[in-house]
Amino acid sequence: MDLRSNEAKMPKFLPDHPAMFFVMAEAQFTLRNVSSDEAKYAHVVSALPPEVIIRVADLVTTPPATDKYEAIKQRLKKSFEKTPAERATKLLEMADLGGRSPLALLDEMRHLSRGEGLDFLLRAIFLRTLPEEIRRVVRDSTRPLEELAAAAEDHFTKAGAAIDPRRSVCAAGRDADDADSVAAFRRHQDRSGPKSSKPREKDICRFHAKFGAGARNCIAPCRMAPQSNPAAQHRPGNADAGGK
Repeated sequence: MDLRSNEAKMPKFLPDHPAMFFVMAEAQFTLRNVSSDEAKYAHVVSALPPEVIIRVADLVTTPPATDKYEAIKQRLKKSFEKTPAERATKLLEMADLGGRSPLALLDEMRHLSRGEGLDFLLRAIFLRTLPEEIRRVVRDSTRPLEELAAAAEDHFTKAGAAIDPRRSVCAAGRDADDADSVAAFRRHQDRSGPKSSKPREKDICRFHAKFGAGARNCIAPCRMAPQSNPAAQHRPGNADAGGK
């Protein structure tokens, strides 16, 4: 079979959106009348970068005798698609535009929540709020949310006294925010320097106290007043030392 006679223009593989890659690839198959399993499989393999080929090396080196295209399609989607829990977590972690326009942000949020109901987010929020000791026990469960909560309740009842309720993901985030605030305050203090400074000598005017020998103004009495100029004379140059 001459695969080049109906070669499709394959899209670039999208590790974060493997399903979209196959939507575009199958549109090309339709336009180019690529219909055989062998041809579809070959087109997909030719479009994959080396780092992705390595992930499906077994399917590339020893492909199945039949349904090659469907096998590599399902494998790539399973390997690269985010799980509902991962998509929910990414939604909950969105705190700003992140360099996107508002419409682009909404499009990404819709993509992350595609095909999901309310429990999609409730499950993620529920797990994030649980103490770490309980979350470790129930987080990989695929049971309905009510059963998940019952299992968490059972574990909490048995080991509740030994559990620190502050060790949830949400609490950890608040602790991190507090730590960041303290660190920022300390950095500000370091930049600002000590609030108190050495009092200036009484026989030096405020201009020389601030600018030293480079002062262009002087107010009497001042022992640093230039001998050739009256100490009380103001000359333009320095801003008022008492100003900001």
